[in-house]
Amino acid sequence: WLTPTQSSEIYGQSFFIKSSNLVANNNSIFLSNNENGFFSLDIKTGILNWKQNINSTLTPTLVGNFIFTITMEGFLVVIDRRQGNIIRITDIFKQFKKKRRLKIKPVGFILGSENIYLTTSHGRLMIIDVTLGRTISMLKIDNDKISRPFVLNQNLYIIKENSIIRLN
Repeated sequence: WLTPTQSSEIYGQSFFIKSSNLVANNNSIFLSNNENGFFSLDIKTGILNWKQNINSTLTPTLVGNFIFTITMEGFLVVIDRRQGNIIRITDIFKQFKKKRRLKIKPVGFILGSENIYLTTSHGRLMIIDVTLGRTISMLKIDNDKISRPFVLNQNLYIIKENSIIRLN
């Protein structure tokens, strides 16, 4: 099957589209892009289950009936997996001043049992309470872009320009 995720009106802009990795669960595929499209597609037929206007190129995370994603503008969005209803939107970049905020982009995140670990384009690791959506702490890893966080053997790893950092 083939399912378009963009209208023909923006065909010329399609060369600039960035999308998340695909995530699958049961009978659905989930993906998002930088053109305000977050999609749920039927895995067998490709038919659109639902669509939300969410601007994200980060790979979403599925937990039970919930989907977690972070927009390129710094909003944590929790979506009902089955119906596509937005359950909560939280501004996790609100502590940044407006001028600086425009320059900061999320790089990647992972979801722990209690916290979300988000890396940013200005070298920070943000630790966010998953229940409240509030930033618990922020660690300065570097002044430049760092990788999305990785977990291995209960340790968190982040790659920066010329090294790998392990956090316990």
